[in-house]
Amino acid sequence: MPLATIEIRGKSSRWGINWHASDTEIEAMRADGIDVGVIENVIPAWVADLGLTRPFIVVQDLWNFKLPFSKTGGSGDA
Repeated sequence: MPLATIEIRGKSSRWGINWHASDTEIEAMRADGIDVGVIENVIPAWVADLGLTRPFIVVQDLWNFKLPFSKTGGSGDA
């Protein structure tokens, strides 16, 4: 189950709701007109603070058997 996200925009703030959704749920929500994103990588704050975000993503993608240097960013979708 991928980690999915929906962004809700209020008058002064943006709110993100993240949950583990099945591919069927994501496609059904998209068919209904809801913009659902899929979170590919989760980066801890300490990694970003040290400026190691890109190397961390490459290692995380390799660990998850993705292709981090492909034109699609490892998602496999064109």
